[in-house]
Amino acid sequence: MTKRPNDEDKKPAPAQPLARRDFLRRSAATGMGAIALPAAIVGCGGSDDDPATSAGVTTATPQGADAALPTAAAWTFAIMSDTQWVAVNGIGDDGRNPNSCPVDIINQLNTRFIEHKVKFVIQSGDLCDSASSASPYTVKKADGSSYSFASTVAEDTHALFVQSLYNAGIGLFLLRGNHDDAVAQEFQRIFPQTQNGEHNATPSDVFSIPNPDAGVQPAVAKTGGGFTIGGNFSSPSDNLKGLSYAFDYGNARFVLLDQFTTADKLNADGAPYNINTAIAAQQPWIDAALSGRPAGSHAFVFGHKGLVTENHLDVLFGDCPAPGPVTIGGKDYAGSPGMDAFIASLHKNGVRYYICGHDHMHDRSRIATMDGSAHVTQIVGASDSNKFYYPVSPANDTACTGGKRQTLLSQELNTIGYYVVTVDGPAVLIDFYSAPAYPTPVNEGNITTTPKLNFSLRERVAYGLNGREFIIEPMASFTGIADASPNGHAMKILDGSNGSSVVDVSGRWLRMAVNTAWLAATDATGATASDILLLHGMAWTMGSRKTDPYVLSLGFNPARASGASGRQIVLASVDTDGKWANAASCNSASGRGGDFVRGPWKPGYPLGAHGFDANTNTVWAVLDYNGYFAAVELPG
Repeated sequence: MTKRPNDEDKKPAPAQPLARRDFLRRSAATGMGAIALPAAIVGCGGSDDDPATSAGVTTATPQGADAALPTAAAWTFAIMSDTQWVAVNGIGDDGRNPNSCPVDIINQLNTRFIEHKVKFVIQSGDLCDSASSASPYTVKKADGSSYSFASTVAEDTHALFVQSLYNAGIGLFLLRGNHDDAVAQEFQRIFPQTQNGEHNATPSDVFSIPNPDAGVQPAVAKTGGGFTIGGNFSSPSDNLKGLSYAFDYGNARFVLLDQFTTADKLNADGAPYNINTAIAAQQPWIDAALSGRPAGSHAFVFGHKGLVTENHLDVLFGDCPAPGPVTIGGKDYAGSPGMDAFIASLHKNGVRYYICGHDHMHDRSRIATMDGSAHVTQIVGASDSNKFYYPVSPANDTACTGGKRQTLLSQELNTIGYYVVTVDGPAVLIDFYSAPAYPTPVNEGNITTTPKLNFSLRERVAYGLNGREFIIEPMASFTGIADASPNGHAMKILDGSNGSSVVDVSGRWLRMAVNTAWLAATDATGATASDILLLHGMAWTMGSRKTDPYVLSLGFNPARASGASGRQIVLASVDTDGKWANAASCNSASGRGGDFVRGPWKPGYPLGAHGFDANTNTVWAVLDYNGYFAAVELPG
């Protein structure tokens, strides 16, 4: 892979790509989990591959005061992706998923969103499978009968079965995908919230649409009145009102981009509609929406198609991610001449994530301009349908740009998933949950009926508006990772390296994106002697919080330490009860606890060693996980 300007100079040693079976085992292995965040990813007490965790091992050091993290100001939203039900072996409805809409999956996701108590959900397009043509669709049921429905009915079916979210006071903001291409006006009618934030305002006729599976999947009755979520709504043009749109909620601006056919067949600039130029015509509005938001706020940008994806060649800006015309496999493509300006705009305006669907797999990567001067992290949402895609080889980025755009970070195949985003002041945490789907075949397969989805937390990533990001090559050192809080409390990784040699199915390395974020030091019961560091990105096994061993050092303000008898200042983290605990006691079992050292870290100290250096006013520990960290006085 071509190196980026922020890559480490050290180049990984050559490695053989994983065999398909090994790759699937590593990328799609799943566990069972309740809605609460499992200790495998967050909190003290070990990792999911640590047998002691299930045996009830407790921390070795007495717990401190309530850490209250995320803070009381934090709020959450969720993300889901493509909801399609396609025919398999000629059967288009198994009796539980009517009108090409995967109601069984939607209902299980709705339950999760309600349990998470999110404020709203964003769906990144393809609300059903059969709304891309004005012609009626006919499907066959498992009992041998058939029925026909209009594209508007397919779209209305999705609106019908998200009613449980509205009943729970949870909002829903959506995008069209290519499978919703023919229903611009119907989308605007049944989802008025995309224009004004008014939820639970679904037109009454949606509740009486034909539902051939009503005996098993009855419509959810509407309860309660309308409610408003979000403000400051805008769209790039009248014909795109509520299709492409921006709004504000809390300390964040959301920009959702629609590239599909408008009712009047025109782009935002009045030119004839063209899917390859639709987003480029919206670029002035995108620039204004991002640059005009309040200082210190986050921005999240969504589309249906990606910038570079693993299966589909078509992208947000055109028929392939090349910067201009290109011939691939003897076929000519126009490319995406507007993509570099878009990425540069996101980078300039501090957008950390572009989030999309379309590719039916979880995929996280950094996408750059062709000259590498700007970049954004892209999350492709896991499938929420009965179909699953598989990466092509050679990779689309290799074929279209010579590998200049994409840096792979993580990937999971053949699962149904969703995301919960926690916005906590300047910090953002994104939790990816998934459940195994077991499609047939494994490569671009389908499921014929929806199993009970046993979701578990697979990955947590984070960033801070006041933090930094470091791209770490396989086998490279962590010692270049250093940052300082707004109050000057410095963190530094003193030792450790990235031990991952994982590659994708086309043989491309997966790098690490290590991020820092900072929250203010706390007073009263959860007092900390330093600002609070949020550190994430060093775990490389999906479903495990465990990292390669590393040494973390953190500076603190000695004036905030009481020096009371029987207490000592240590590097602390958050245990499973939400209390500050000695960070070393939160390691996996092999490194839990360890010796306390009065002095600086020295090479050779084992996992679990931790200490306090009075000469530099720093605390340090040898750790094997990421999370929240602070200097805290705890009982000795």
